Amino acid sequence: MNLALIAQSVGNALATGAIFGLMGLSFGLIYSTTRILHFAHGSVYVCAAYFFYAAYVAADWPLLPSAIAAVLGAGLLGFVVMRLFYEPMVRRGTSGAVVMIASLGLFIVIENLVVLVFGNDSRVISKGEVQQGLLIGNVYVTPLQLASFAVALATFAIVFLLVTRSKLGRGLRAIADNPAVGEIVGIDVRLLNYLVFALGSMVLAIAAVLMGLDIGVSPGMGLSVVLIATIAAIIGGANSMFAGIAGGFLVGAVQSMGVLWIDPRWQNLLIFSALIVVLVVRPTGVFGTAQR
Repeated sequence: MNLALIAQSVGNALATGAIFGLMGLSFGLIYSTTRILHFAHGSVYVCAAYFFYAAYVAADWPLLPSAIAAVLGAGLLGFVVMRLFYEPMVRRGTSGAVVMIASLGLFIVIENLVVLVFGNDSRVISKGEVQQGLLIGNVYVTPLQLASFAVALATFAIVFLLVTRSKLGRGLRAIADNPAVGEIVGIDVRLLNYLVFALGSMVLAIAAVLMGLDIGVSPGMGLSVVLIATIAAIIGGANSMFAGIAGGFLVGAVQSMGVLWIDPRWQNLLIFSALIVVLVVRPTGVFGTAQR
């Protein structure tokens, strides 16, 4: 097999995996601490992408302020979704299956609201000219791919430091381990749930901005995003905050390397096959641990 083609696929896998890692991290942060299957996460991604579009294209703001506005807007939306939608169900002891179904309903509602506001057409976000790829060794990469990879790595580092070195992070780790004990020792579990939804949504918004600059935005893109985020978190280990990063890179590798052997139209088959294999061989995920 052509070594240059393999090298190019590895480069593509790293670039794609970094974005998927952001998606997996965002989902894993929320699920590992709240145990809520937040399938409306895909609609938060859509809203973040359109927040960015509205600021960067419609309002003609500079790139960085537009990205910051999208990230903060998504964080606020995540906070509100937990406070007004999930919290009443959690307080009443609603079963996880009912919460999951309600989450799917919320996903559909928000997606249709986006269609009402922006229409059903895809939108282009990038303003500049098409940039020529850079040759690094035998691998062609675009400046946007390099920037996306760097931003993703920086986000991973910031979230890791926040979770491992801050008071907020200690609280999140405590409720992820045992929410009941957290309440006994005086941790405000409800507030932390709100904040982790905001944090997870902000991480997801970064992926939305980066992907929006690359392929544009459309109201229907949320479903594929929440599937990738969920699969990445499960493959990595859904009960771990950070395993979704590794899961995202694994999904990116399967998707990018798989085209060396099969038609690109069958990428989803490869991804779901990898998910099934992991669940059969190691149900807790590659880096997950059994719940106590």
